[in-house]
Amino acid sequence: MSALQDAAFPLAPPRCLSLPLVFLLVSSSLAWSGCDRDAPNRGRQMPRLAPAPATRVPESLHIEVRRSGKRRALIDAAALRGKKADFVADDRHAWRLRSLLGFDDTEALRFAITNRQGVSVSLHDPGKGGKPVAVMMLTRRSEVVMTMVDPQEPFPPYHGWGGRLGRSNTPYPRITEVQRIEVWPLSAKEGKNPQAPSLEVRIQGGETRRWSPKDLQALELHSLRAEQEGEAIEAWSLRDIVHTLISKEARVLALVGEGNRRHVLSAADWRDPRKEPWIRLNREGAWRFQWGSQRALTGQEGLRNVGWIEVADGAAASH
Repeated sequence: MSALQDAAFPLAPPRCLSLPLVFLLVSSSLAWSGCDRDAPNRGRQMPRLAPAPATRVPESLHIEVRRSGKRRALIDAAALRGKKADFVADDRHAWRLRSLLGFDDTEALRFAITNRQGVSVSLHDPGKGGKPVAVMMLTRRSEVVMTMVDPQEPFPPYHGWGGRLGRSNTPYPRITEVQRIEVWPLSAKEGKNPQAPSLEVRIQGGETRRWSPKDLQALELHSLRAEQEGEAIEAWSLRDIVHTLISKEARVLALVGEGNRRHVLSAADWRDPRKEPWIRLNREGAWRFQWGSQRALTGQEGLRNVGWIEVADGAAASH
């Protein structure tokens, strides 16, 4: 090969190497480089995640328990850690509310549960081997949740598990940041109209009261026509309640309910005789507010899961 050829092809094999030997060397080189081909991609592979921390009962847990309106107990972190869970699966734990609070399985119970935002839900535990049952659940995120579960499958699997998006895999109501539990025995007669959470009434000036369905027994329970549901609905006039239990001058300023939503009632609407503010217990045993006429509920959304009512009395109610 000439000098010009050597300059043009600097990687040409020396003349002393035979073609078979050159082929062997090249093949070995390619094989060696192929074995290491994945090395540059290792940094782009999904890293191995560290094991999730063990679930633990939050130290901030502090739940007041009342039975039939009277304080009965307190659930805090130490008390919950001292109780064996009724249902366990990996890092999830659930305690039946009835056993956690010291009730046997002989009677049906209604748990009226209220969280820090004033939102309330009602959970019905049938007892006597019935299902679903009311539980306090400790999630993988060490979050305390009140809900209902099937004892045969308390932690049902579902597509995707929904962990990252926080999706629920249960049709039952769930409530977090619980502050108060009220327990009521539920007889067969009361099954269609169970006890509900007390309504917290905050009167301007600092006074706070609680109204239960028993407090409303002396007031007329109206049978109304529901425009959308097409059936009779029983409800109390909120105007009558306030005028009877507080004073004729008092009026409701606002109601706070599901999602900490605030529903404001203007003075003009409150005094309008053509509009009636109705409050009732829905099928889940929670309070619901709706506007209506003297005989019917309107199709307006109103407010679900009412937790508390803000009321003005005396001179403050005229504004």
